[in-house]
Amino acid sequence: MKTVRLSLCAVSFVVTLMLTSCGFILSELLGGVSETHVYTEPLLEQPLETRLRFLKRYDYIGDFKEGKAVVRRDGKCGFIDEAGNLVVRCKYDACFDFVDGIAAVERNHGLGFIDKDGNEVVPCKYTNLNDFVDGLAEVNYWGKCGLVDKDGNEVVPCMYDGVGRFSDGLTYVYKDGKYGYFDRAGKLVIPLIYDYASNFYEGLAYVKLDGKYGYIDKLGEVVIPMIYDNVYSFSDGQARVELNDKCGYINTNGEVVIPMKYDYVGMFSEGLARVELNDKFGYIDSCGEVVIPFMYDAAGDFSEGLARVNLNGKYGYIDKAGKCVVPFVYDYKGGIFDSSVGISGELVPVLHDGKWGFVGKDGELVVPCKYDEKPKFENGISLVKSDGKYGYLDITGNEVTPCRYDRCWEFCDGLASVMVDERLGYVDTAGKEVIPCRYESCKDFCDGLAVVCLNGKWGVVDKENKIVADFVYDDIYHCKALRVVFCKMKGDNGGMIIHCYDWNGSAFVDKMSL
Repeated sequence: MKTVRLSLCAVSFVVTLMLTSCGFILSELLGGVSETHVYTEPLLEQPLETRLRFLKRYDYIGDFKEGKAVVRRDGKCGFIDEAGNLVVRCKYDACFDFVDGIAAVERNHGLGFIDKDGNEVVPCKYTNLNDFVDGLAEVNYWGKCGLVDKDGNEVVPCMYDGVGRFSDGLTYVYKDGKYGYFDRAGKLVIPLIYDYASNFYEGLAYVKLDGKYGYIDKLGEVVIPMIYDNVYSFSDGQARVELNDKCGYINTNGEVVIPMKYDYVGMFSEGLARVELNDKFGYIDSCGEVVIPFMYDAAGDFSEGLARVNLNGKYGYIDKAGKCVVPFVYDYKGGIFDSSVGISGELVPVLHDGKWGFVGKDGELVVPCKYDEKPKFENGISLVKSDGKYGYLDITGNEVTPCRYDRCWEFCDGLASVMVDERLGYVDTAGKEVIPCRYESCKDFCDGLAVVCLNGKWGVVDKENKIVADFVYDDIYHCKALRVVFCKMKGDNGGMIIHCYDWNGSAFVDKMSL
């Protein structure tokens, strides 16, 4: 049997597919759920039989988000609350999870938004829409864009080719290649006359007209003339500009505060900016004073007091005084202006002869350069690969799980699935193989349990590898919204048998055969 490792959330069928050939046995055995009764107990705290009754009414129950779960019945969608009460009737063709009290819905090929009481605050008439940001959502009506508020008002009417996000109280719009600005009251305050326009920062936005860039204020007045070949937004009172292939900085009055003499200028990071002059890089402070001389072939931004630089084809790290902290003996995979240092705690990633390792901030080698890929830490643990084998590294550089597995995955519920010789098991964050690699397929742990496959049959184990559901099933589906597990197997007469279990986080209880 081919080894397959599945994510729990990637199961591609729903409960009703397993119940179809049973001829609604579940509904006949348990009866229905009252349409009018108001339930007060949280659904997950109700008895298994009560939770199963909801499956007579619904074809699908999604996960709870912000106290509501999507349900589907007869091809239409609505929402239930955590007690199982239907709070939004199943009348929509599609429903999406609530975000900040608002959910997107679709009806008759139109998209809109509802609140948690089911009120259609934005009518279902749009062909596309995005989530709300700062009280406004971008909507699209047959190819034209606008912005709506949570009361359904079109603050920016759907007549533009594109709209931006509000910044400093204004947002840009464009139509037929020309840009202008709206305020939050829905008034066009700056006409569509520019060839390009940016968001406002620190009261100014850069715009382009007749091939040149300048800056305007929120009244639309040109405060810095359109003379530059390239510009950037203001930050801390300064902006990078380019004129006649030379770069420098100006202030909000348009005054040059750092001379236009550099071939390249970067953003300020931790008080310093990398700049290029005559094919060499150095660093200046906000006053334009050269702090680190022009001697490097490439340079990155400072992060946590260090910057990666290149000298004579090799990379090292310097501190803000220009002192070499990590010697120039390492390689690097990335563009010349890829400025991400990627420091993880006290570890600094380095590359040598195609292999990744870590040095400390004192320049001493902590983790030998032996990994095939650059480690990426999450919650203090990183998946690593060495000579084609996988393991795990902690934030101190300790290889908690040796690189001996053919595949490894991310941690979920404190355990990660691993593979060796096409068999799967689990390791904990201390690197211990708590469940041996003997399974053909597996899913992520959830609330202390995992669904696994052995000899072509599915079962469930806990974190101590204790079998809590025997390996007799052809398929298992975990409905997380109801905390119910449906286990499918063939009966003696060739029909399908469904066993229902309560998934309580440590063992299966209240088994019910259908």
